[in-house]
Amino acid sequence: MKSLFLFGAVRRSFARLFVAAQLLVITYMPMSLMAHDDDDLSIIPPGQSGFFPYTNNNPTIHGVVGPLIVMHAMSVHNSMVWKTNDDAPKMLMFHRHSGYRADEVANPDIINFLILNADPITGRKAFSDTGPQFNSSFRRSFNQLCYGGYQIIHDVSQSVPTRIRVDQTIENCQLWDTAHPDAFNIDFGNPKYDVATLNNHDAETNFLAWKNMGPSRGFSTTCIAPAFAPWKTVVRFSPAATT
Repeated sequence: MKSLFLFGAVRRSFARLFVAAQLLVITYMPMSLMAHDDDDLSIIPPGQSGFFPYTNNNPTIHGVVGPLIVMHAMSVHNSMVWKTNDDAPKMLMFHRHSGYRADEVANPDIINFLILNADPITGRKAFSDTGPQFNSSFRRSFNQLCYGGYQIIHDVSQSVPTRIRVDQTIENCQLWDTAHPDAFNIDFGNPKYDVATLNNHDAETNFLAWKNMGPSRGFSTTCIAPAFAPWKTVVRFSPAATT
């Protein structure tokens, strides 16, 4: 009977030879076989470029764009939850900072003040500027004790401050019950097709179909991405109580 060690050595040798052969093929393969003809971005094709005309506008065949339905969480991470015997699924939505309420991260009073009052120097209100208007609303206690002292001035953290009043104090992890009678409610008398036109009344039409699923349900960790949690929120506290 041959030694298992011998068989293992043979397998390892074949594996090394296979890898070496693949590297040789990749190294000496003609470039024309590795890429498409239009992969050379240094060459700009002649003539004018533009979009093809949009002709899919028959409502009977192609449908129409419906009015907006308010979402009460920024679904950077979105999971479907469908329990046995449920008629419809639920959607679990969360984003940074999922282990906290919105008002623990940003102060709603400052948000509303910036919306209603003009800057005494520039004379402009918050919505007169397309930049990050609400940086000053982030609570200093959260910045120092939860965020390591770094300024919260980037990406999805900017979505925590909101002008929608009902969303200013909810948890940043929400469960949308699509089977709830109010789940798809809108203001049918005044439907909205532009996010900028949504108001507090629009947000209230389906608010009862949403539930807090953050710290009140034991989820007290801020998830930056699924299965990755930063150390800074292992111990949870309420920064709103300190400011």
